[in-house]
Amino acid sequence: MKRILVTGARGLVGRHTLPLLLDKGFEVHGVGRQPRPADVDSSVRWHTCNLLDSATHPELIHTVKPTHLLHLAWYAVPGKYWTSEQNVYWTQATLSLARQFGEGGGHRLVAAGTCAEYDWSHELLSENETPLKPMSPYAICKNATRELLSLYCEQHAVSFAWGRIFFVYGPHEPEKKLISSVIRSLKEGKKAACTEGRQIRDFIYVDDAACLFAALVDGDFRGSVNVCSGTGVSIREIVENIARQFNREDLIQWGAIPTPENDPPRLVGDSQTLQSRLSWKPGVDLEEGIKKTIDFYLNPG
Repeated sequence: MKRILVTGARGLVGRHTLPLLLDKGFEVHGVGRQPRPADVDSSVRWHTCNLLDSATHPELIHTVKPTHLLHLAWYAVPGKYWTSEQNVYWTQATLSLARQFGEGGGHRLVAAGTCAEYDWSHELLSENETPLKPMSPYAICKNATRELLSLYCEQHAVSFAWGRIFFVYGPHEPEKKLISSVIRSLKEGKKAACTEGRQIRDFIYVDDAACLFAALVDGDFRGSVNVCSGTGVSIREIVENIARQFNREDLIQWGAIPTPENDPPRLVGDSQTLQSRLSWKPGVDLEEGIKKTIDFYLNPG
Protein backbone atom coordinates (compact mmCIF):
# COMPACT_ATOMS: atom_id res chain seq x y z
CA MET A 1 0.00 0.00 0.00
CA LYS A 2 1.08 3.56 -0.72
CA ARG A 3 1.33 5.30 2.63
CA ILE A 4 2.16 9.01 2.73
CA LEU A 5 3.15 11.39 5.49
CA VAL A 6 2.30 15.03 4.75
CA THR A 7 4.01 17.66 6.88
CA GLY A 8 2.55 21.14 7.01
CA ALA A 9 -0.83 19.47 6.56
CA ARG A 10 -2.64 22.43 8.14
CA GLY A 11 -0.89 24.91 5.87
CA LEU A 12 -2.08 26.73 2.77
CA VAL A 13 -0.89 24.11 0.27
CA GLY A 14 -0.75 21.09 2.56
CA ARG A 15 -4.41 20.98 3.53
CA HIS A 16 -5.40 21.12 -0.15
CA THR A 17 -3.21 18.12 -1.03
CA LEU A 18 -4.94 15.77 1.41
CA PRO A 19 -8.13 14.97 -0.56
CA LEU A 20 -6.11 14.70 -3.77
CA LEU A 21 -3.81 12.13 -2.21
CA LEU A 22 -6.77 10.15 -0.89
CA ASP A 23 -8.16 10.09 -4.43
CA LYS A 24 -4.83 8.71 -5.65
CA GLY A 25 -5.19 5.72 -3.35
CA PHE A 26 -2.79 6.74 -0.60
CA GLU A 27 -3.27 6.00 3.06
CA VAL A 28 -2.81 9.61 4.13
CA HIS A 29 -1.20 10.73 7.37
CA GLY A 30 -1.09 14.44 8.17
CA VAL A 31 1.13 15.98 10.81
CA GLY A 32 0.94 19.39 12.44
CA ARG A 33 1.53 21.18 15.72
CA GLN A 34 -2.20 21.54 16.28
CA PRO A 35 -5.08 19.05 16.12
CA ARG A 36 -6.84 18.11 12.90
CA PRO A 37 -8.78 21.03 11.35
CA ALA A 38 -12.54 20.54 11.22
CA ASP A 39 -12.57 20.62 7.42
CA VAL A 40 -10.03 17.80 6.98
CA ASP A 41 -11.52 14.47 5.86
CA SER A 42 -11.83 11.94 8.67
CA SER A 43 -10.06 9.40 6.43
CA VAL A 44 -6.84 11.34 6.98
CA ARG A 45 -4.96 9.97 9.97
CA TRP A 46 -3.69 12.85 12.05
CA HIS A 47 -0.54 13.14 14.15
CA THR A 48 0.07 16.13 16.41
CA CYS A 49 3.71 16.86 17.14
CA ASN A 50 6.40 19.53 16.91
CA LEU A 51 8.66 18.58 14.02
CA LEU A 52 11.32 21.01 15.24
CA ASP A 53 11.89 18.52 18.04
CA SER A 54 13.90 15.87 16.21
CA ALA A 55 13.34 13.46 19.10
CA THR A 56 9.77 13.02 17.81
CA HIS A 57 10.89 11.84 14.37
CA PRO A 58 11.79 8.20 15.08
CA GLU A 59 8.45 7.45 16.74
CA LEU A 60 6.50 9.31 14.05
CA ILE A 61 8.16 7.40 11.22
CA HIS A 62 7.93 4.09 13.11
CA THR A 63 4.20 4.66 13.72
CA VAL A 64 3.31 5.73 10.18
CA LYS A 65 5.83 3.64 8.21
CA PRO A 66 5.46 5.95 5.19
CA THR A 67 6.47 4.87 1.70
CA HIS A 68 6.16 8.51 0.58
CA LEU A 69 6.94 11.81 2.30
CA LEU A 70 5.54 15.16 1.17
CA HIS A 71 7.40 17.74 3.22
CA LEU A 72 5.69 21.14 3.14
CA ALA A 73 6.25 22.28 6.73
CA TRP A 74 8.42 25.34 7.33
CA TYR A 75 8.34 28.63 9.23
CA ALA A 76 6.13 30.91 7.14
CA VAL A 77 4.91 33.86 9.25
CA PRO A 78 4.39 36.77 6.81
CA GLY A 79 6.89 39.57 7.29
CA LYS A 80 9.13 37.44 9.50
CA TYR A 81 10.10 34.29 7.65
CA TRP A 82 12.54 35.99 5.28
CA THR A 83 15.06 36.72 8.04
CA SER A 84 14.10 34.45 10.94
CA GLU A 85 16.60 32.11 12.58
CA GLN A 86 13.77 29.57 12.45
CA ASN A 87 14.94 28.86 8.91
CA VAL A 88 18.11 27.25 10.25
CA TYR A 89 16.11 25.14 12.68
CA TRP A 90 13.83 23.96 9.89
CA THR A 91 16.80 22.95 7.77
CA GLN A 92 18.04 20.82 10.65
CA ALA A 93 14.59 19.34 11.30
CA THR A 94 14.06 18.54 7.63
CA LEU A 95 17.32 16.63 7.36
CA SER A 96 16.56 14.69 10.53
CA LEU A 97 13.10 13.72 9.29
CA ALA A 98 14.46 12.73 5.88
CA ARG A 99 17.06 10.52 7.50
CA GLN A 100 14.45 8.73 9.59
CA PHE A 101 12.26 8.37 6.51
CA GLY A 102 15.08 6.83 4.49
CA GLU A 103 16.17 4.50 7.28
CA GLY A 104 12.55 3.46 7.76
CA GLY A 105 12.29 2.20 4.19
CA GLY A 106 10.74 5.25 2.52
CA HIS A 107 11.39 5.55 -1.19
CA ARG A 108 9.83 8.78 -2.53
CA LEU A 109 10.42 12.24 -1.01
CA VAL A 110 9.04 15.51 -2.37
CA ALA A 111 9.72 18.80 -0.60
CA ALA A 112 8.81 22.45 -1.07
CA GLY A 113 11.36 25.02 -2.13
CA THR A 114 10.98 28.65 -3.16
CA CYS A 115 11.41 30.82 -6.22
CA ALA A 116 13.66 32.97 -4.00
CA GLU A 117 16.42 30.43 -4.59
CA TYR A 118 16.88 31.96 -8.06
CA ASP A 119 18.89 35.00 -9.11
CA TRP A 120 16.12 37.61 -9.22
CA SER A 121 17.97 39.80 -11.71
CA HIS A 122 16.58 37.37 -14.30
CA GLU A 123 12.95 38.06 -15.18
CA LEU A 124 12.08 34.54 -16.37
CA LEU A 125 13.12 31.97 -13.80
CA SER A 126 14.02 28.61 -15.32
CA GLU A 127 15.09 25.41 -13.57
CA ASN A 128 17.62 24.66 -16.31
CA GLU A 129 18.93 28.10 -17.25
CA THR A 130 18.58 30.60 -14.41
CA PRO A 131 21.46 30.64 -11.91
CA LEU A 132 20.70 30.23 -8.23
CA LYS A 133 21.47 33.18 -5.99
CA PRO A 134 19.56 32.96 -2.69
CA MET A 135 19.91 36.26 -0.83
CA SER A 136 17.79 35.97 2.33
CA PRO A 137 18.18 33.57 5.27
CA TYR A 138 14.95 31.93 4.13
CA ALA A 139 16.15 31.35 0.57
CA ILE A 140 19.66 30.34 1.65
CA CYS A 141 18.30 27.73 4.05
CA LYS A 142 15.82 26.40 1.50
CA ASN A 143 18.54 26.05 -1.11
CA ALA A 144 20.91 24.38 1.36
CA THR A 145 18.13 22.01 2.36
CA ARG A 146 17.58 21.06 -1.27
CA GLU A 147 21.27 20.36 -1.82
CA LEU A 148 21.57 18.24 1.32
CA LEU A 149 18.35 16.33 0.67
CA SER A 150 19.45 15.63 -2.88
CA LEU A 151 22.78 14.28 -1.63
CA TYR A 152 21.19 12.13 1.07
CA CYS A 153 18.54 10.72 -1.26
CA GLU A 154 21.10 9.87 -3.93
CA GLN A 155 23.23 8.01 -1.42
CA HIS A 156 20.30 6.08 0.04
CA ALA A 157 18.29 5.23 -3.10
CA VAL A 158 15.40 7.56 -2.24
CA SER A 159 13.65 9.17 -5.20
CA PHE A 160 13.64 12.95 -4.69
CA ALA A 161 11.90 15.98 -6.22
CA TRP A 162 11.88 19.62 -5.19
CA GLY A 163 9.03 22.01 -6.03
CA ARG A 164 10.00 25.70 -6.13
CA ILE A 165 6.85 27.53 -5.11
CA PHE A 166 6.04 30.89 -6.66
CA PHE A 167 3.18 33.12 -5.43
CA VAL A 168 0.40 30.87 -4.15
CA TYR A 169 -2.97 32.36 -3.21
CA GLY A 170 -6.44 31.12 -2.33
CA PRO A 171 -8.61 29.97 0.60
CA HIS A 172 -6.80 29.80 3.95
CA GLU A 173 -4.14 32.25 2.77
CA PRO A 174 -2.51 34.07 5.73
CA GLU A 175 -4.34 37.31 6.52
CA LYS A 176 -1.37 39.56 5.79
CA LYS A 177 -0.77 38.21 2.28
CA LEU A 178 -1.71 40.51 -0.60
CA ILE A 179 -4.92 39.03 -1.95
CA SER A 180 -6.48 38.04 1.37
CA SER A 181 -5.60 41.39 2.98
CA VAL A 182 -7.21 43.38 0.16
CA ILE A 183 -10.31 41.17 0.24
CA ARG A 184 -10.66 41.59 4.00
CA SER A 185 -10.27 45.36 3.80
CA LEU A 186 -12.87 45.78 1.07
CA LYS A 187 -15.23 43.33 2.75
CA GLU A 188 -15.14 45.54 5.85
CA GLY A 189 -15.43 48.76 3.84
CA LYS A 190 -11.92 49.85 4.80
CA LYS A 191 -9.24 51.43 2.65
CA ALA A 192 -6.63 49.09 1.22
CA ALA A 193 -3.14 50.56 1.20
CA CYS A 194 -0.99 49.35 -1.71
CA THR A 195 2.23 50.11 -3.52
CA GLU A 196 1.92 51.54 -7.03
CA GLY A 197 1.37 47.93 -8.05
CA ARG A 198 3.71 47.90 -11.04
CA GLN A 199 5.49 44.70 -9.98
CA ILE A 200 4.74 41.66 -12.11
CA ARG A 201 4.50 38.32 -10.35
CA ASP A 202 3.59 34.71 -11.13
CA PHE A 203 0.52 33.79 -9.07
CA ILE A 204 -0.78 30.23 -8.87
CA TYR A 205 -4.07 29.20 -7.28
CA VAL A 206 -3.66 26.94 -4.27
CA ASP A 207 -5.65 24.04 -5.76
CA ASP A 208 -3.28 24.00 -8.72
CA ALA A 209 -0.21 24.07 -6.48
CA ALA A 210 -1.64 21.23 -4.40
CA CYS A 211 -2.51 19.25 -7.52
CA LEU A 212 1.06 19.60 -8.77
CA PHE A 213 2.58 18.44 -5.48
CA ALA A 214 0.20 15.48 -5.37
CA ALA A 215 1.20 14.54 -8.92
CA LEU A 216 4.89 14.95 -8.10
CA VAL A 217 4.83 12.72 -5.04
CA ASP A 218 2.84 10.06 -6.90
CA GLY A 219 5.18 10.19 -9.90
CA ASP A 220 8.83 9.56 -10.68
CA PHE A 221 10.12 12.99 -11.75
CA ARG A 222 13.45 13.75 -10.12
CA GLY A 223 15.08 17.11 -9.58
CA SER A 224 13.71 20.64 -9.27
CA VAL A 225 10.58 22.00 -10.88
CA ASN A 226 8.77 25.33 -10.71
CA VAL A 227 5.38 25.37 -9.00
CA CYS A 228 4.07 28.24 -11.08
CA SER A 229 1.49 29.32 -13.63
CA GLY A 230 4.07 30.50 -16.16
CA THR A 231 2.13 33.75 -16.56
CA GLY A 232 3.02 37.17 -15.18
CA VAL A 233 0.42 39.61 -13.89
CA SER A 234 0.85 43.00 -12.24
CA ILE A 235 -0.07 43.59 -8.63
CA ARG A 236 -2.22 46.48 -9.83
CA GLU A 237 -4.21 44.21 -12.13
CA ILE A 238 -4.89 41.77 -9.29
CA VAL A 239 -6.00 44.46 -6.85
CA GLU A 240 -8.17 46.16 -9.48
CA ASN A 241 -9.81 42.81 -10.21
CA ILE A 242 -10.70 42.37 -6.53
CA ALA A 243 -11.92 45.96 -6.24
CA ARG A 244 -14.20 45.59 -9.27
CA GLN A 245 -15.85 42.52 -7.79
CA PHE A 246 -16.63 44.51 -4.64
CA ASN A 247 -17.44 47.64 -6.67
CA ARG A 248 -15.12 49.52 -4.32
CA GLU A 249 -12.34 50.89 -6.51
CA ASP A 250 -12.54 54.04 -4.36
CA LEU A 251 -11.02 52.21 -1.38
CA ILE A 252 -7.72 51.36 -3.10
CA GLN A 253 -4.88 53.65 -2.02
CA TRP A 254 -2.21 53.38 -4.69
CA GLY A 255 1.23 54.44 -3.54
CA ALA A 256 0.30 54.47 0.14
CA ILE A 257 2.98 51.84 0.72
CA PRO A 258 6.45 52.56 -0.70
CA THR A 259 7.73 49.97 -3.13
CA PRO A 260 10.51 48.11 -1.30
CA GLU A 261 14.02 49.02 -2.34
CA ASN A 262 15.48 46.57 -4.85
CA ASP A 263 12.07 44.96 -5.34
CA PRO A 264 12.35 43.03 -8.64
CA PRO A 265 10.07 44.46 -11.33
CA ARG A 266 9.23 41.03 -12.75
CA LEU A 267 9.32 37.49 -11.33
CA VAL A 268 7.77 34.84 -13.55
CA GLY A 269 8.40 31.11 -13.60
CA ASP A 270 9.28 29.17 -16.72
CA SER A 271 6.65 26.44 -17.03
CA GLN A 272 8.31 24.46 -19.84
CA THR A 273 9.43 21.64 -17.54
CA LEU A 274 5.89 21.34 -16.18
CA GLN A 275 4.52 21.04 -19.68
CA SER A 276 7.18 18.86 -21.31
CA ARG A 277 8.17 16.55 -18.46
CA LEU A 278 4.99 16.41 -16.40
CA SER A 279 2.31 17.21 -19.01
CA TRP A 280 0.83 19.60 -16.49
CA LYS A 281 -0.70 23.06 -16.66
CA PRO A 282 -2.81 25.11 -14.22
CA GLY A 283 -6.52 24.43 -14.23
CA VAL A 284 -7.68 27.67 -12.58
CA ASP A 285 -7.02 31.03 -14.24
CA LEU A 286 -6.57 34.24 -12.27
CA GLU A 287 -10.12 35.51 -12.76
CA GLU A 288 -11.66 32.28 -11.48
CA GLY A 289 -9.11 31.95 -8.68
CA ILE A 290 -9.84 35.41 -7.31
CA LYS A 291 -13.58 34.74 -7.47
CA LYS A 292 -13.13 31.50 -5.54
CA THR A 293 -10.97 33.24 -2.95
CA ILE A 294 -13.45 36.08 -2.47
CA ASP A 295 -16.29 33.57 -2.11
CA PHE A 296 -14.33 31.72 0.58
CA TYR A 297 -13.90 34.85 2.67
CA LEU A 298 -17.48 36.01 2.15
CA ASN A 299 -18.91 32.56 2.91
CA PRO A 300 -16.34 30.88 5.19
CA GLY A 301 -18.70 28.12 6.28
